[in-house]
Amino acid sequence: MQSKTKCLFFLSILMLAFALNNQTVSYAKTDVTIFSESLNAEESAFSHKYGPPGYYGLAIDEEENLIFSNAPEGVAFIQKDNLSDQVVYRDEIGLQDVSVMNLEVDKELKLLYVGSIQGVDVINYTHFPIQATPILQEVATNFVLGDFIDIDPDTHFVWITTQSHGLFIYDPINQREVDTSGYNLPDPSVKMHTIEVNPSINRAFIGTDLGIYVIDTLTNSSHQWLTTTDGLPFNITKVIKAYPEVEKVFIGTNENVTTISGGLTVLFLNNDSLKTYDYISEPYNPRTIYDIVCDTQRNLGYFVSGPGFEAESGLMVFNLTDMTGVIKSKWGSLGDFGVTSVWGSPYWIEAMIAGIELDEITHEVILGSIQLIQKAYLDLPATVTTENEWVDWEHSLSHNIASDVNYDPVDDMMYISTLLGLDRIDPTNNENVEHLVPVPGAGGSTAAEILSTARMVYHHHYEYDIIADSYIDMETMIPALDEYDYIKDISSSPNETLIYYSIGAENGGLGSNGSIVIYN
Repeated sequence: MQSKTKCLFFLSILMLAFALNNQTVSYAKTDVTIFSESLNAEESAFSHKYGPPGYYGLAIDEEENLIFSNAPEGVAFIQKDNLSDQVVYRDEIGLQDVSVMNLEVDKELKLLYVGSIQGVDVINYTHFPIQATPILQEVATNFVLGDFIDIDPDTHFVWITTQSHGLFIYDPINQREVDTSGYNLPDPSVKMHTIEVNPSINRAFIGTDLGIYVIDTLTNSSHQWLTTTDGLPFNITKVIKAYPEVEKVFIGTNENVTTISGGLTVLFLNNDSLKTYDYISEPYNPRTIYDIVCDTQRNLGYFVSGPGFEAESGLMVFNLTDMTGVIKSKWGSLGDFGVTSVWGSPYWIEAMIAGIELDEITHEVILGSIQLIQKAYLDLPATVTTENEWVDWEHSLSHNIASDVNYDPVDDMMYISTLLGLDRIDPTNNENVEHLVPVPGAGGSTAAEILSTARMVYHHHYEYDIIADSYIDMETMIPALDEYDYIKDISSSPNETLIYYSIGAENGGLGSNGSIVIYN
């Protein structure tokens, strides 16, 4: 993988998104090619060394023992019972865009739908060699994380929302576009973010910039608009998950300018009322909801949150009966208030989470985050067991959020301060990554400073001795470091006798206040 590809990933998405707004809509109507050759498993180590994308797209087929996820420049097929067994498919299989944003799977037809920012491809994942066929091309589908593809389990129709060209429906059995002229759809000018189709209640929910557009799929007529007037915290809706088994639809909204989340909003199907749950105390904001899944057999709901403005992140588990909070991942929590927090065993649940799926056989949740794929099973009320696979651990940084870099001219080495520890890289062989201080920093504000003559590296709250290859916690000598968790910057005097810490107290990486600490 080329470093420049990953470094320009998000910029490329933004530029391409704007470019696609005026593109012409087209479809590929060719059949999905059927192959009989056996799979040639390639060496496919995951390497996120040069930044995200992270594992934000997830889908699962329990029968085939497969988890699907986005991967660097493509799609990953992961063995559900062995997370280290992963194969990555890139543009050699015919993907029209390797910047994958959304994945949906039709478990009955064995079709994987791959959504990118400019279209949607389909893959029959039981036929080898793997081949992708485009079904929607040159259309700006979505510029942010979100489920803009959904599958009607009865008809197998694939519903796709777009940012500027309205809603499209694809029939995979006849391999053609469905005529939607008789449907009462929102105007194509309305920006659509997500789609949830549920035939058991004959409804399709479309999340837009203007609220939720609800379609009665039995008559294909408009059912209603749901907006702030009806009780939504905000109109911009990017997450909708319907569970008629418990007579509820779970919704995530956010404000336009600040992108602050509205919390978890529930539509009660028995009376069409709306109620919002925050799971947070003042002055913090509700968690930004990236994805939701429910285990109706265990009566548990799960939603995952990435970084938000003065808000918690990570995993939140709630009771499906009354939506009371049950448990949350400790990593990413901002205080002692709220429901019980757990780390997980043997590894904690990472806070930078973007996607979640439920294994309907084992009742494990599959968590996708910036750095890793994880499986977690919760024994209530307050324990969690996780299975964790770091991304190509021996050849990648401890975490993609690298907040400081220092060069050591003595050994010709680079020291990288990341969210989850201090790493060292040989610039002449950047596959050689050493993990020196496996101690978390804080919110991406972790700084470092190297004393090349004294052979010391100061990372976050820790002092690493290059010669001894050992580290100590500096809080024992500088009590103020314990008072203020965030290290905004570390500098040293020219003669290496003084260390200057710029420290602060922050919430979610924002809103700093603190002081300067000088250590002799």
